[in-house]
Amino acid sequence: MNTPRAMSGLIDHSGTEINGVKIGEMVQRSPEPTYETKCACGARGTASQTAIRQNAIRCTSSEHGVSADRNRRAAERRQVQLSETQQRVRDAAAALDEAKLAASRAALDAEMRDYKLPASRPKRRPTVAGPMSERERQSLRGANEELEADERKVREEREQPVREAEAKLTETHRKLFAIQRSTLLGEVKDADVFADPALSGKTMSAVEADAFNRSHFRSFRSLHPEVYFDNDLVGRMGTYFEKNGLALISAPMLERLVARYSEAGLLPDPPAPELEPEQAADPESQSTSALSNLIDGWDVETGEPKQYTERQLGRLSSDAYRRALHICTAPPVQPHRF
Repeated sequence: MNTPRAMSGLIDHSGTEINGVKIGEMVQRSPEPTYETKCACGARGTASQTAIRQNAIRCTSSEHGVSADRNRRAAERRQVQLSETQQRVRDAAAALDEAKLAASRAALDAEMRDYKLPASRPKRRPTVAGPMSERERQSLRGANEELEADERKVREEREQPVREAEAKLTETHRKLFAIQRSTLLGEVKDADVFADPALSGKTMSAVEADAFNRSHFRSFRSLHPEVYFDNDLVGRMGTYFEKNGLALISAPMLERLVARYSEAGLLPDPPAPELEPEQAADPESQSTSALSNLIDGWDVETGEPKQYTERQLGRLSSDAYRRALHICTAPPVQPHRF
């Protein structure tokens, strides 16, 4: 706690506060001690020892009180923007519910429109018993085509309300997704923004806030290694928090935002892992395996010992094959003559 200290018969008022003006360091000693002052509105000035002793210090800046009004007006504008965003979200949700209800009613009407009693018989296609002439065949084909056209028209009329309701539902989904995407990208304020209650009322300098945010970001990444963070994702998250006026960011806030990004499909896919290069085959092992597949035999021309591969043996004729491997064949048996 700052306490006034006496020096040369005078009291040092540095660190005290009078009428909302904070007394700083002494900037002049003669002819009278003078101190630097700073008002809560940000204005700076000086005050003499006599004015401090008489509690006669007042902020004389023309901007005094204006910043508070400016902040109040900015807060009112932010509240109006937040209310408009909430209203747009409510309107989109109501339109989505209305579209779902319309689609359900259209499907029910389509099912009940052409309902007939079980006693009624469906319209049958014309048939002709026995052989038909060309004229009868053409007449039957025309009747079937006319019946198919009528059935197709009835089916299209029955399905038209369902298609219109589905188109309206799809358009409502698209608008709602566009609103959600613009909100998560920081283009408009988020009506459902999550602020950590543990950070309520905390104040710190810009350097301390930056260190706090970095530590919580590292903690979140260590707990969720499955989330891939690239520069675009980090930039989008920073824009989102800045748009919603959140200077302090904790791990629960990051977890809630990443979950919403995942539902909206805004998380980037991790890069594909690099494939390890295949190891080149050892030429010595290849030569060893090739030598182990050699077959001992004899040269067909000279009769000297020789080693053959399976491919070389396969290209020999049947007679050369037997001579190369010394395969003997039994002489043909002559029939007995009686």
